[in-house]
Amino acid sequence: MSLDFKKMQETLQGIYQRYESEAGQFKEQAVCGRGCSSCCSVMGKIDIVTVEGIILLERLESMPESEAKEISQGLERDRNLRRKGKKSACPFLDEQGACRVYHVRPFSCRQLYSLRKCDQGGPLVHKQAVSLARKVVRDIQKLDDTGYSGHHSFILKLLQNEKFRNTYSAGGFDPSSIKKFGKKHEIIINRFAK
Repeated sequence: MSLDFKKMQETLQGIYQRYESEAGQFKEQAVCGRGCSSCCSVMGKIDIVTVEGIILLERLESMPESEAKEISQGLERDRNLRRKGKKSACPFLDEQGACRVYHVRPFSCRQLYSLRKCDQGGPLVHKQAVSLARKVVRDIQKLDDTGYSGHHSFILKLLQNEKFRNTYSAGGFDPSSIKKFGKKHEIIINRFAK
């Protein structure tokens, strides 16, 4: 039984929309705007699930070749820095700090907002929005039951492995095949996430 990515994406969009509806009252007061990329540059991991990775790869494949190559090189640079325990700016940011995949950004990006400028002591968010986001993450992991969660550059690398992608696309579930990579890069098995 292969995965129905179209149906999964529709369900995922519904989860995103539900979050926006429920968190909208909190985000109305956000000071964030286009090019405000502190969260995308210094805050740490940008976690995604595998289905979000498929969406990002599809978007990457639709970009002009030079832009896609630049992002791919940025993802490799990000992986290398993270292997050394360092952070880096999201490779999907353009030179002005705007997101090049904003319309298909993963939930970890969608949940970000701040009630003050981040350079004034970091982001400030409502506790209720954080609690709501945790529930949404579990819903997304449940949707992607045969998939994995982790930092976007590692999940995208995993999806570029043809054997893994074929197994995942077919609805297969074989954590042992990625055990070494998963442990090394803190990949979570969605089915067993808490």
